[in-house]
Amino acid sequence: PFSKCAQSRVIKQQSTATIQHLIDAVVELSTNCDDSYCRLENEGRHSSGKIEIYVSREKGGKCKEFKIRDHAEGMNKEKLESKAIGYGEESSGFTEGKTVRGLLGRGLKESIIGLGEGEIYTKKEGVKHGVKIYEKQGVIGYDFIDIDQLDTNKTDPHIIEFLSSEGNGTLIKIKVKNEKIKIPEGDKFEVQIKNHYSLRDINSSENREVLLTLEDFGRKRIKHTSLIKFIHSQKEELIFDDTLSLPGYKSLIQLKIWESSNPLFFQRYDPSSIAG
Repeated sequence: PFSKCAQSRVIKQQSTATIQHLIDAVVELSTNCDDSYCRLENEGRHSSGKIEIYVSREKGGKCKEFKIRDHAEGMNKEKLESKAIGYGEESSGFTEGKTVRGLLGRGLKESIIGLGEGEIYTKKEGVKHGVKIYEKQGVIGYDFIDIDQLDTNKTDPHIIEFLSSEGNGTLIKIKVKNEKIKIPEGDKFEVQIKNHYSLRDINSSENREVLLTLEDFGRKRIKHTSLIKFIHSQKEELIFDDTLSLPGYKSLIQLKIWESSNPLFFQRYDPSSIAG
C-alpha cells in the first residue's frame, strides 16, 4: 500500500492534472452521482435521479463555494473512509460489469483538493456520517465530523436540510481556495454544463433531473435555479453502433457515433462545443 505522503503526492498530481477549471469538478462529481443512481437501477430499485448543483460566484468571477447533492445510495462509514483516504480502489462497479461511467472512484478527492478543501456528508439506511478533507503542509488530511455535535445555528442550512431529510444520499461542500478557479457569468456556465460532452448522456436522460443554482455575490447579486437539459439534434443519423469488449474486465463498452446533417458549432479545445 502507498504511504500517506506518497498517496498525497499522487492525489495532488492527479488533482492538478484533472481539475483545472470548475467544470472539471462538476463533470467528476456529477458522474459519481450518476454512477450511484446507475447501481441502484441495475438492482431494479427506484430512484429520483436528481442531481443538485450549487455554485456561488464573487466579484470578478472568483468561485467561492461549490456543492453537489444526490439522492442515491449514500455510503456507510467504511465506504466513506475508502473514498476519503484510499487511492486507486475501484468503487464505481465497472469491474463487476455494472452499467456505470466511471472506473476508479478517484474524482472525489481530486475535485476537493483541486479546488480547495471540502466536506462530505452522507446518509445510508438512517445512519449519517461526515468527513472533512484538506491539504496541510503538502499532506492530504481528513477528520471525521461528529454529526450529533453540529451547531444548527452555525452550520450551512443546506447541510442541515440534507441531514434532516428522509432517504439516502450524499452532499459534498467544497470551499474554493484555488484563486485560479473562475466562473463565467450565469448563462455561460449553464451552457458549459449543459453541452459538455462528458455530461450529455446524463443531461439528456429521462431518468435524471439536473438542477443548477448559481448565486452571484457580484454587483448584480442574483440567485437563479435552472433545469439542465441537453437536447440532441433532430437531424442526426446513427452511423456506428457496436459493443466492444475490454480485456481484463467483465464489462462491455457500447460505442455509438451520430452524424448531423446540419453544421454544428465547433471551437477547438472546447469540451462544450456541440460538435466536439
